Formats: sequence, C-alpha cells, structure tokens
Amino acid sequence: RVIPFFTGYVISDFKPKTYSWLEVSTHASTVLFALAAVWNEFSLLTAVLGALACISHFFRWLGWSHRRIPRIPILLILHIGYLFLPLGFALKSLAALGLLAPTLATHALTVGALGIIIYGMITRVSLGHTGRPIQSTPMIHFSYCLVILAAFVRVIGPWTLPAQSQIWWDS
Repeated sequence: RVIPFFTGYVISDFKPKTYSWLEVSTHASTVLFALAAVWNEFSLLTAVLGALACISHFFRWLGWSHRRIPRIPILLILHIGYLFLPLGFALKSLAALGLLAPTLATHALTVGALGIIIYGMITRVSLGHTGRPIQSTPMIHFSYCLVILAAFVRVIGPWTLPAQSQIWWDS
C-alpha cells in the first residue's frame, strides 16, 4: 500500500491498477506458502505455492508501474526492492525442488526486498520528516546503488560460484 501511495504522491497522473482477485491471490499465496514452508520447506506444494506467490507479486508490481518511475530514484528504489519479492519467491520455489541452495532465496528476500525497501523508506521518510524536499541527492543515489549491488552480490555470486559463497556473503 505504501509504494503505490508514494508513487501517486510524486507522479500526479499515476493510477495504480489493482484488482481485488489479484490482491486476494497475492495475500493468500504468500500466507499459504509461508505455512507450507514451515511445514516442509522442500516439497512440491511449497514450490507451487512459491511460484504462485511469485507470479501474483510480479503482476501486482506491474500494476504499480509508470513510465516516469525510472527517472525518479526515490521511487525507483522502492520498486526495485519490491521486485526482489517475486524473485525471492521464484528462488524459494526452485530451492523447494532442490534445484538451488535456499540461502539464495533468503538473501533475495532479506537483503533484496527488505533491505532495499527499508533503505528507500528511510531516505524518503527522513527527508520528509525533517522538512527537506523529498528528492534524493547524488550521495543517496550512490547509496541506493550500493544496497542494490549488495543484494545482487549475495544472490548472484553464490549462485554462479557456490564454492565461494561465504566470500560473497562477507563482501
């Protein structure tokens, strides 16, 4: 709810495309996935529910898209962070099938989705609450790049060179 709100606040002609069936399926698939993963992290049911969560979150994100977002870093960071959510669910699904290490999905969800969104929210809210213009500076842009790079390094590095996973995670 926050990402479409902030996007609409900055882009006057933005109207998020929301569908009640998509909202219900997004929440339901996410909760059911979490329950299935607690019950048995490595099962076909967990993989299917993770794939459904991935697809529904991705289409939800598409409904929040606007052509001007890439030119507004303080919004773009939130949208990139949210995009790590379907990526994390896709990786969780593959891990549930034994096709990759579950830590890749964990890093996509924690450093990618949570880390990026939290950092994006902190910069936006701290500017607004201190009375400054809600516009990111070059230093904030640089820090956005670093947090995104950290997420990619923690997912792509161990995926491509699994024997050196600890090196990627310590970077």
